[in-house]
Amino acid sequence: MQPIVSIIIPVYNGANYVADAIESAINQTYKNIEVIVVNDGSTDNGQTRDICNAYGSQIRYFEKENGGVATAINYGIKQMRGEYFAWLSHDDMFVPTKIERQMKSIINNNDKDCVCFSNFEFVNHNTGETKLFDIKRYCDNAKIEDGLYPILFGLVHFCTVVVSKKRIEEVGFCNEKLRTTQDIEWLFRLLRKKKNIFIDEPLTLVRLHEEQGKRIIKEYTKEQSEAHITFLKSISDDEIVHLFGSKRNYYWNMALFYRRDNNRPPFEYVRELYSKTEREERELKSLEMVRKKMDSFRNKGRIIVFCTGQYGKSLVYEMLSKEIEVDYLSDNNPDKWGGEICGIRIVSPNELSKDDYLFVAKDDPKEIIEDLNNKGFKNVWSYVELEKMMEDVLPKNIPAWEVL
Repeated sequence: MQPIVSIIIPVYNGANYVADAIESAINQTYKNIEVIVVNDGSTDNGQTRDICNAYGSQIRYFEKENGGVATAINYGIKQMRGEYFAWLSHDDMFVPTKIERQMKSIINNNDKDCVCFSNFEFVNHNTGETKLFDIKRYCDNAKIEDGLYPILFGLVHFCTVVVSKKRIEEVGFCNEKLRTTQDIEWLFRLLRKKKNIFIDEPLTLVRLHEEQGKRIIKEYTKEQSEAHITFLKSISDDEIVHLFGSKRNYYWNMALFYRRDNNRPPFEYVRELYSKTEREERELKSLEMVRKKMDSFRNKGRIIVFCTGQYGKSLVYEMLSKEIEVDYLSDNNPDKWGGEICGIRIVSPNELSKDDYLFVAKDDPKEIIEDLNNKGFKNVWSYVELEKMMEDVLPKNIPAWEVL
């Protein structure tokens, strides 16, 4: 007999979207499911209630006073008949095979109480355009499935998760005091000290629209900062060494993440911790190895950072702080030609040699890399590949927020 999976949909004033969420839940190819919808005190004159009630016995429908998403999720968990839990936001959708794919992986795994999660796609509500969020662009499978690593870098969306009720009971329910970060705080507890399962497919569709809670709730930025500082304080030395090899490497990687995420309080927190740790001999050896690698490139062509937006600036600052030279910058935008970043000139792509080494600093560099390859450039890499090359090289000190 297949284990029962309880799909819990918390909803508040969700008349615009909740039918899509319910349809995606009840039409799963995995049939041993129950769909629990918890109306968290909607104030839309019964519109949400009427939509949900139209599904009759296909769902289990509950109403409660408004208390926030965490209270609705916890209420739903208490009603569960299933052995496994999946959270579906009322404005998101599951692909039909989501639960089947994940339960197959869990059943075949030695640890039935691990967390199973997947890639997902963003869906623009206005245009219908989709964009894949591919976790493997940011780290390899070993790190993705290793305990806390993916949640520290914001790589797991809770609506991709399936987890056992037993694991929930071990770590505790969703924190009802949090309004906007209850998902990442809960994931931190669920993922910790576990070898988890990652499915390299987009099994959840995350809708982008103007009514999303995180866009309209003022506390979001403050709660995000507080949550990450709590994570930083909670992680043990053993966990740090296991995931990052050393404290300095951990602090540096987290500082880069927080700077790119525009999250200053935890950035300043790790920057101060970094300044109090001593440089290790292996850091200097790693620096020497990378310099030799870059010199071998420079024997054939110049080192170019291509694209000079936030990612480009951050990459330049990182390279300079690690004492790695950059010859030129380049960008497709003519308005940027002739400008400088840290004294390094931005040139037109027409000034580059086909033998130069171009590192494309863009969140999604695929199209630019293909374009440059089609134009005859032989050595075009993603900034992620350069960062992997430099990952064991650490700066003497983390640059200030305004510099990095």
